[in-house]
Amino acid sequence: MSTIPLLPIFDADSCAYASAGPVKEDEPLAFALQNCKRSIEAIVDRFDRGLEMQLYLTGSGNFREQVATILPYKGNRTQPKPPYLPDVRQYMVDIWQAKIVDGMEADDRVVIEYLKDPEKRCIVSIDKDLDQVPGNHYNYRKDLFYVVTPEQAYRNFWVQVLVGDRTDNIPGLPGIGPKKAEKLLASCTTEREMYEVAMREYARAYPTNSGALQEHCDLLYLLRAEDDRWQPPT
Repeated sequence: MSTIPLLPIFDADSCAYASAGPVKEDEPLAFALQNCKRSIEAIVDRFDRGLEMQLYLTGSGNFREQVATILPYKGNRTQPKPPYLPDVRQYMVDIWQAKIVDGMEADDRVVIEYLKDPEKRCIVSIDKDLDQVPGNHYNYRKDLFYVVTPEQAYRNFWVQVLVGDRTDNIPGLPGIGPKKAEKLLASCTTEREMYEVAMREYARAYPTNSGALQEHCDLLYLLRAEDDRWQPPT
């Protein structure tokens, strides 16, 4: 199997959860650490520059918590976290030099770092949210390398704006799933046209909240730079 000649930029949150999640509190910590080690080494082995891989983990504070007014951002996550999650995260920091990201999320930082040299880098994640970014992607769970075109990227974003994101407690439009969203956007050929569809549908769904569309876009948009925020397409 050929390796990918790019520098992997890894959104490592999902790996930390997947490594710690199956291991119960009365089982050895070593089980969770071994899960993590196997996952990271498998990614390293798929890239020519795997040993240079940059890992990012979400830390404290997130500007989206202040943006969300319709529902609390991630307010639906009430289940206790895996008992060994802090240990796995610390292992990633100590052994793999993972960086903790404060004030935003790990996937924001992944995008910011990726865009510094997109022709030589690759976004590594299993999170579909990152498919709003054009360029090189690797889904490590599926062992799938793929390239997202600019048109696919903004279409992915606007589908998500219409649908929302239940895992992050972002409601989107009532009764709209991915298939309905894709149908609403099917005739659109530009991002501006997709934005206009979203404006129309949000006005219907939130007649008394003129800021609902802006809020959802702010919550779902991944930052491209430190001071970046979502802006309507021209």
